[in-house]
Amino acid sequence: MLDPKGLRPGESQVEAYYSQVSRKVLVQYDYRDHDGVLFSTVAGSYEEAIRRRDIWLKEKNRPVFGDSSENHEDDTPGLD
Repeated sequence: MLDPKGLRPGESQVEAYYSQVSRKVLVQYDYRDHDGVLFSTVAGSYEEAIRRRDIWLKEKNRPVFGDSSENHEDDTPGLD
């Protein structure tokens, strides 16, 4: 389980897990914006989570990161 308390501004974390409720793999994604506000979502894929983050940033009038293919310190799990 992810703990966003330790995220510094500009950092993100991601974890995939199998949901017994929906019976599919879901992705939890957390991002702490440069102003300290936390964005958190659960999505069906890493790409969908990033898309949601980008929309959130645009709504806050913040620049969006490049082509949404960030490098993370943690390993992005495969979603086969």
